[in-house]
Amino acid sequence: MTALLLIVSFLYLSIIAMIWAISIDEKIIPKSTDFDFHSEVEIPARTEAHETIDLSGNDVTIHNLRKRLTKRRKAKGRTMNRDEISRITKILDLDKKDYMVNGGSDLLDLIESMDQKKLQNLYFEGNHGQLQELASLRIRLHQNELSTRRLLVKSLYLSKDYKNCAMRCAELLEIDEENIDGHRYMARSLRSLGDSSGSMKHYSFLEGLLYYDREAKVARMRFLIEGGELNKALEICHEILDNTPEDRHGLIYSARIFDKIGEYDKALGTWETLLGSGVDDFEAMLGLGRTYYTMRMDDEAQNYLEQCLEINPGDSRAKRTLSQVYARSGSLSRALELIVNYCINNPEEISNWEKRLVLQFRSGGEGANATIEDIVALNGGSIRGYAIASVLANEFSLFEKSKEISERGISEYWDEAEFYREMSNLFRDYDNLTMEYKFLKNGIDVCGRNEGFEDDLSALKRFLKIVGLSEKHIDDAIERGATIQRTSCVIERIAQLTSGNVNQSWDGNGKIAMASSSLGRGGAERQVVSCLGGIVSDGRWKEVQLFCYRIDTSGGRFSTYEGEVEKLGVKIDEFGGSGSPDKSVIDQDLGEWRKLISLLPERMKKTIVPLYQRIKQFKPSILHSWQDGMNIDASIAAMIAGVPNIVLFARSMRPDRKTALHIRGRGYLDDAYRSILNRGRVILAHNSNAGSRSYSEWLDMGYDSFPIIHNGVDFDTIERESNDDNVELILEDLGIGEKDKVVGSVFRIVEEKNPELWIDVASEVITKLDNTHFVIVGGGIQLELMREKVERMGIGNRVHLVGQSTDIASWLKRMDLFFLTSRVEGLPNVLIEAQGFGVPVISTDAGGSSETFIDGVTGKLLTNEDEGEIGREIIDWLNRSEKWLENSSANSESNARNRFSMETMYEKLIEIYHMSQSES
Repeated sequence: MTALLLIVSFLYLSIIAMIWAISIDEKIIPKSTDFDFHSEVEIPARTEAHETIDLSGNDVTIHNLRKRLTKRRKAKGRTMNRDEISRITKILDLDKKDYMVNGGSDLLDLIESMDQKKLQNLYFEGNHGQLQELASLRIRLHQNELSTRRLLVKSLYLSKDYKNCAMRCAELLEIDEENIDGHRYMARSLRSLGDSSGSMKHYSFLEGLLYYDREAKVARMRFLIEGGELNKALEICHEILDNTPEDRHGLIYSARIFDKIGEYDKALGTWETLLGSGVDDFEAMLGLGRTYYTMRMDDEAQNYLEQCLEINPGDSRAKRTLSQVYARSGSLSRALELIVNYCINNPEEISNWEKRLVLQFRSGGEGANATIEDIVALNGGSIRGYAIASVLANEFSLFEKSKEISERGISEYWDEAEFYREMSNLFRDYDNLTMEYKFLKNGIDVCGRNEGFEDDLSALKRFLKIVGLSEKHIDDAIERGATIQRTSCVIERIAQLTSGNVNQSWDGNGKIAMASSSLGRGGAERQVVSCLGGIVSDGRWKEVQLFCYRIDTSGGRFSTYEGEVEKLGVKIDEFGGSGSPDKSVIDQDLGEWRKLISLLPERMKKTIVPLYQRIKQFKPSILHSWQDGMNIDASIAAMIAGVPNIVLFARSMRPDRKTALHIRGRGYLDDAYRSILNRGRVILAHNSNAGSRSYSEWLDMGYDSFPIIHNGVDFDTIERESNDDNVELILEDLGIGEKDKVVGSVFRIVEEKNPELWIDVASEVITKLDNTHFVIVGGGIQLELMREKVERMGIGNRVHLVGQSTDIASWLKRMDLFFLTSRVEGLPNVLIEAQGFGVPVISTDAGGSSETFIDGVTGKLLTNEDEGEIGREIIDWLNRSEKWLENSSANSESNARNRFSMETMYEKLIEIYHMSQSES
């Protein structure tokens, strides 16, 4: 009994001593600290594979804990007096009434459960809810105990409670300002909350504290990448790899940066190094597939990406890129199958729906409205679903559908601020300033002002200030029913500020810079080569250089005009392989223009920045650009560089009257052209009267504003480059004899050429004429699709799609009639070339087609797209007398070679160059 009394006395004195120690404990740490968690840059949180998170204990409260401890509260002889209970419960912020019973034994049990070893066991068991509750109480009793604070910080981070984790880190760092765990978990938490700048401050502190901290290095590298400072990020990669050559993150990020800055060989080499470290390294194979795709080496890309899906069939990155590979190589059905499946599984990702619609429009556009409805349905009628559907319908020129979806969304979510913000922000992302502003203002009117609306409105006002516009300007546009693109505003401001920016010393120096997006064997590119040939042979010009974004856009599948340009002795500067411009390059090289250029879409910056740098070095007197997209980009580069004279060539009809794909993402074109053309030193020329009239109507400018220069054709060169023997062998393989009639065509097999109608007409004719074959020469995105159609129709023995060929003259000379079904054209070279080799033509009335032949003499202009009527016209032409057909052939050759000679074209080109110099 005496021993028992001694034990009780000892416990009593120990508790009194503990209470006394608590009462004199040092300063109370603040319960909360304010942070800025609203950075625009979002960095994914780091995950640790060896740590598992179990949130099963998140509902733990002290009340529940007391219940679980009741069974342990047998008569153990442990008691506390009322003053002691009051004092401890006050410190722990507990209700003392709950602990006055049983002599405070519940409180003693609670204190026992806060033992550090027990807290550690809870951590390793993954019982984070109970751990956090108890650790928070222990910290109240032992405020300067760092080990418990570190354990709590780690637990909060693993529970993804990043805000409270950051708050507890701040408390820890107030006690120990150099605490490594405090800085590390503060950095991780702020990064997860989107405050990348705040995160980097703590990672920087770690770099200063430690000799080498890999996590801090990786974080700095990511921070630099997201800020566009790719070269600095690459330096960090090198530091990581110098320390550990096989470091996985170092290799992966190095390869990605090399890919982004266009150093593809180094990217491939780095991926190969990573692949060598593991037999089936998924990331390495994915990286190789993506880099080869960027390089347009589609066979190699397809090989690696298909291997990726064998390893991980559900990987979204591999699926997306592989669908793009299939699409570019013409396997549209395979591409569509992949992307449809991905849309079903990830309906909230807008980029995949956009890819799906692109594929549908490339295949003819059927089902586009149904896809818009699928977006809403598969997103469960959510705000996000309505926003994606409305924006993409607008983007693909389905304006009525966009309006309908918007109205349904408003009806469903009319009083929810989130709806208006989502609509406004998504329209902003797709460059539509009018709709961005409209939904923002409507949201404020309906829901009142809140922090989100205020932030969006402030950002919008900052943009308007930079481009020199007011809200009234947008209100007026809405009143008129007009659409304003953000990009249009930026270009207008650049045009205003560059009106007097001319390098007079360059004027008249005899240098010409030609700019083209590619050198694929298309009609526009053929004219580029023709113009270069004329300039090179004209001694009045000192130097000409061709700036080409990408020489080959087919990944080697189709040939280009690179060889012809090199034979002329013209230097080709391929500037599109340099990837995204580094932010530091923009800041250093663009000077006063950097803020405006940074507001343009990324794809425009990829052209404008490197082209501007090259123009500054070359110092041309004239910049001559081809086709709409390059025309705008090259004009901006030339204007900020100070080129005195700018000549732009359009090659077709207004883009908004072609297909939805021609204007998608380029709704700014009309305003951009007006901004550029109204500045005096820029001329826009066309190759047909029809094109000039079309742009005159589109831009609301006088028809006389656009000089016309018809295409010139170098018939001798085309014939020299052809090999009759090659074609004869193919004809023999196809079973086409000397006495058989051949109706043929040469064109890219794409939607705007209407290849389905061509094949349907061919099917109609061959059922009535036994000795007639139809042949298409050319590649294109729909080649495989049309071959499948021919096979399904069972007409492959008489209708032949032979693919791309350089033997154009040899093919034309074997044709009896040239047949074209285009919906959209400029001035079709192929109609001129066909006649030049004595082949009469039958063509739809597209663009300037009718300007190339004499209707009823050297060809026939079709007035509708009825396959039966077109078939009868072809049959009628082929059944005419041999004498009539011989005369038509002779007249065709004479018409083309006299009207569309190289000499005539070049004379007009020089006239336009002189005109541009007089304008400036």
